[in-house]
Amino acid sequence: MLLLSLPALAGPIYYKGGITRGHTKNRAVSFVFTGGYHGEGAEYILDVLKEKKVRGSFFLTGNYLRNSSHKAGILRMVKEGHYVGAHSDNHPKYVKSFSSTGTLISQRAFVADLDKNFAELAKFGIKKSDAPFFIPPYEAYNQTIVKWAKEYGLTLFNYTPGTRTNGDYTDPSMSHYYSSAQIMSFIRAEALRENGLNGHLMLIHLGVGPKRTDKFYHQLGPLIEELRAKNYQIVSVPELLSGK
Repeated sequence: MLLLSLPALAGPIYYKGGITRGHTKNRAVSFVFTGGYHGEGAEYILDVLKEKKVRGSFFLTGNYLRNSSHKAGILRMVKEGHYVGAHSDNHPKYVKSFSSTGTLISQRAFVADLDKNFAELAKFGIKKSDAPFFIPPYEAYNQTIVKWAKEYGLTLFNYTPGTRTNGDYTDPSMSHYYSSAQIMSFIRAEALRENGLNGHLMLIHLGVGPKRTDKFYHQLGPLIEELRAKNYQIVSVPELLSGK
C-alpha cells in the first residue's frame, strides 16, 4: 500500500487506553467501514472509493467474512489495496455499556474469538501481521480489553465522537434516529470547532439492513469532495495513526 507523507507529530488521542483520534494538528481523516452482518452498501462504497482514488479501512467480523454474498466485495477490498482488519468473529459484547468498567467476556474467550476472526481473514490472504489495528464490536471497550488486545498483538482504536457517522445504522423507529442530512450537518458543525476534523476516524457501516432506506453511505462521494475542498487528506487508519 502506498503511504502518503503526513507530518511527523506527537501521537494520537486516547480514551480508556484506546485510540480515538489522530493528532489534531494533522489535517487528515480516515473512513472506517465496519461489517458485522449487513453489507448491502459494500459494492457502492468500493465504487466510490475507486472513483475518488481513496484508500479505505475495512473491519470485518468472522460472520461477515463467512457470508458468501459478501465474498466478491471482500475480494475487491483486498485487490484494490484497502486495509482490511478484524472486528471480532461473532460480534460479542465486551462490556455492559460504553461507560462500564466491568468486563463481560473472559480473556480466553476474547482470544478464541479473535483467532476465529483471523482464521477467516486468512482465507482472503490477510495475516495477523497485515492487520495490527482492531476496532471492537459495538465500538465498546474498557482498559482490560485494550490490555488483552495489546497482548494479542493488536492496537485497539475507536471512532472519533462528534460527527455521528456511527449513527448511520439507526432507523426511524428509534428514538435516537439520525437522518443522513442530520449526520452531514453534524460533520459540518464539527469541522467548525477549533481543530476541525483533524485526525478524525469516521465510522460508516457497510450495511444497515432494510429498515433504514436513507443510507448514509450514499453521501460518501459528496463528503469526500467536501473534505477535499477543505484541504483534508483522506488516508487509511494506519496512515492516520502512524503519521507516515
